[in-house]
Amino acid sequence: MKTWQKVLLGIISTGVIAFVGLVIYMFNIFKVLDRVELVNENVKETIPFYYSPSRHMIVEVRINGSKEKYPFILDSGATTYVFKNMLDQQDLPDIGNGFAIGAGGGMLFPDIHQIDQLMLGNIEFKNVSAESIEKLPISCTDDIYGILGKEAMQHLVWQIDFEKEEIQVVSELDQLAFEEAIDTIKLSENPFGHQLYVTAKLGADSLKTRLTVDLGNSGYASTNIKEVEKVKGRSIDMIGNASVGLDGENKSKAMVQEIENFQIGDIILPRFSVSASDTPMGLLGLGFLKNYKMTISWKDDALILEPYAQQYFGRKGFGFGARYDEKANALIIKSIYMGFAANKVGLLPGAKVISLNGALMDTADKYCAFSFKGFEQLTMTFEQDGVEQTVVLDKMDYFPVEETETALLSDLND
Repeated sequence: MKTWQKVLLGIISTGVIAFVGLVIYMFNIFKVLDRVELVNENVKETIPFYYSPSRHMIVEVRINGSKEKYPFILDSGATTYVFKNMLDQQDLPDIGNGFAIGAGGGMLFPDIHQIDQLMLGNIEFKNVSAESIEKLPISCTDDIYGILGKEAMQHLVWQIDFEKEEIQVVSELDQLAFEEAIDTIKLSENPFGHQLYVTAKLGADSLKTRLTVDLGNSGYASTNIKEVEKVKGRSIDMIGNASVGLDGENKSKAMVQEIENFQIGDIILPRFSVSASDTPMGLLGLGFLKNYKMTISWKDDALILEPYAQQYFGRKGFGFGARYDEKANALIIKSIYMGFAANKVGLLPGAKVISLNGALMDTADKYCAFSFKGFEQLTMTFEQDGVEQTVVLDKMDYFPVEETETALLSDLND
């Protein structure tokens, strides 16, 4: 055998060994995370929830017999997590290392901790394995202690009434009552990670894309840029950081694309906007799901949607995204949507926001207490390139509709 052949064979052998090792490592992680057990035999429980300032769904749990209840994000697309403030409160043994890919495409290797008992109302889980990070790299989440994720959720059926802000949690689907006007959508499950996927069809050509049903995502839907670029529709480019997830800021190319004919199951929306970036992860978030009384079941691979009388699928905003930067101790502009009011006045990522509608933004608490809802105009004072400016921003439709069409518009800021 020639020298170059030996070198090539060595490279291939090393690659195969590394791949097999990674597969074994991942399989062992899934086994550890999947150890969670449901203690109750027949569950029928009503669980209240509320929204955090970061727009996450929050449920309260008790850990290892604690009297205190801890706010956790309910997230059908994520693994169970605990944050440092939870570890400061409870001694949770470290039982190994995990692996995760964040929404920005970055890799994480968090510690895994053992929770002997986790109580959600009267629902008891034991042997819960939870990955850990310092905290969510998202503004207004300091008072959140963790994430209740898919490894626990898969054992039960969850019917979420977003209007009443309560969840019916049962053992079997036939324990629930449904209205006549429902859409039952078949889901597929990742047999290892337990993510649930729905197939969406985009555009007149019904381009298929797979989206994770993600209660932990406050957006509408997101997918890869290469997919939406194949679909007819108006688009808005974005400069700055596309989003933020467990792995930090997503700095890839990003845009918002209007989809003409967005279909999930038998639901067809003539106009629907989808966020897109270079990262491969596709998500179906609360912006879409909150228009329905929603039931999700891992046992039945089913997503059941009962439409509310009033539904809002459009978007309005001032055209910027901001996050409170703890290192700078300031509210910093992170993203700008081209063509919007913020872009037209020359606002750029990196600018420091001093005040919004006269309210100083000099602490994270003040920013988290501020609400963008109800305002059609926003007076902003900001500092950029050493110059302080005050501007008035008008709220704009992402994709204005023709006068002859009916627009369903949400009142959520970016």
